[in-house]
Amino acid sequence: MVSLKLFFIAFLFVGSSYANDLRIIMVNEPPANYINKQGIVDGFATDIVQAIQLEIGDNTKIEVMPEARALFTAEREPNILIYSFSRTRERENKFHWIQKVQIKNWSVFSLTENKLKITSLNDLKQLKSIAVVRGDIRTNWLKKQDFENLSLFTTAVQSLNSLYKKRVEAVVYEQQGINYLMETYNLNHLEIEKVYDINQSDVYIMMSKNGTNKDIVNKWKNAANNIYLNGIVEKISRRWSILLKSNSEDNYQVEINDGILML
Repeated sequence: MVSLKLFFIAFLFVGSSYANDLRIIMVNEPPANYINKQGIVDGFATDIVQAIQLEIGDNTKIEVMPEARALFTAEREPNILIYSFSRTRERENKFHWIQKVQIKNWSVFSLTENKLKITSLNDLKQLKSIAVVRGDIRTNWLKKQDFENLSLFTTAVQSLNSLYKKRVEAVVYEQQGINYLMETYNLNHLEIEKVYDINQSDVYIMMSKNGTNKDIVNKWKNAANNIYLNGIVEKISRRWSILLKSNSEDNYQVEINDGILML
């Protein structure tokens, strides 16, 4: 009987521990979150996540997943923290919103030699093909605008590569992300240009809602609020603002709004 009780207590302990386990998943979307040349997770959103971890004494290892799979995992499993994702009406009630990390401009880019003149969404719909990332909020938004000329890729690197190989006429991304990819792969910045801005979104660190331990949610929300009020988020934003401006071959605008990067 004693052995049975000990087994039952051990089972409860293991079950409780498992229920409280946290996974942190990021998508590879520079410069907010990416794997740097040293093979280490990096980016301004990653710095904010790690600042929150430091605040609460958490040492969970950050995993990397494609965007669609990260969202799929967070929608179905408890205790999943993912970053960084746009906050939308469709996602609002599916996740806990931990901390805003970016104001993201959605832009369309093409090869300079294409000499595209885009003044409206209807102009974009006339293109043969536009490269987008599968599962990305910009992709979903374009689909809702009845775009039928989208070519889906797993990563932004693949979508940009398809543009350079002239398999598509344009790619949807953000300016600083394009800058980073071009610098990383030694591409000539004069060969690509922004041709149109389509939208803007607030980008967050967020946590799964289905079955997630409320103590974990509250701990992360409180810690995120603390580092924001203490100015740590703004310090991270300002440091990355300087870094992004210094690394850019063109004078692309990087702004800070209420301590949050806008790019």
